[in-house]
Amino acid sequence: MPNTYQHAQREDPEGLIVFMPSALTAARRATGIKTFSRFSWADDFPRHDVLALLDPALPDHPRITGAWFVHPNIDVVHLIANFVTKIAAGRGIKNDDVIFYGSSLGGFGAIAVASRVSGSQAVAEVPQIDVGDWLPQSVHAIEEIILGDSLASLRRKFPERLNLLDRIKHSGHVPQFFLVTNTLDSQFNNQTKFFRELARLSTLPRTGFGELIVTERVKGHAALPRNIVTQILFPSLQLCKRDEAL
Repeated sequence: MPNTYQHAQREDPEGLIVFMPSALTAARRATGIKTFSRFSWADDFPRHDVLALLDPALPDHPRITGAWFVHPNIDVVHLIANFVTKIAAGRGIKNDDVIFYGSSLGGFGAIAVASRVSGSQAVAEVPQIDVGDWLPQSVHAIEEIILGDSLASLRRKFPERLNLLDRIKHSGHVPQFFLVTNTLDSQFNNQTKFFRELARLSTLPRTGFGELIVTERVKGHAALPRNIVTQILFPSLQLCKRDEAL
């Protein structure tokens, strides 16, 4: 994945935080400048390597704001999982010390990729659960520019590329993850349904558990501010304590 990531390396790192890409705004897309979501946060984690990924479809398809890791021939989630695993191993970092974080498109990707990296964890804010349930203009752009075909056609062959529950089934592993959302997010009903359906997958091996965190700090399809994410969702990088402010 050349030229599609930025990597802040520490001496003797305690772990790896992977910032998954977010969809571009129209203004950022117009600049043509590569955008590595939240890489500016790297200094907040001085003891951890920080890896920020670019949506791999954007260099080849500048007309779109995001591809949701959809590709007609390649399992992009699998590709990213292998890449991150290789980076972590090369830095002496175990999978148990890898955390994926993203919001919206990136939240979808964080859970999906974590399911392919056994032992890792994910924090996903306001993620899509199924690409087909997202904004019609985004779905149309994926069909026209990325696939040259319908999502329905891809779903018949590769449902895991479009739906998080199908991804977890395909990976054969439930990762430890925290899904952060609010009741006014357009995807809230899909997110709560995802948790109900996930509970039924009792036979799949699990790294840990999934937790749904409903916050009132933001409303609608929005992520928490930087200070809340870095200080509350990542306390000591253990993901086990959260401030009542959520």
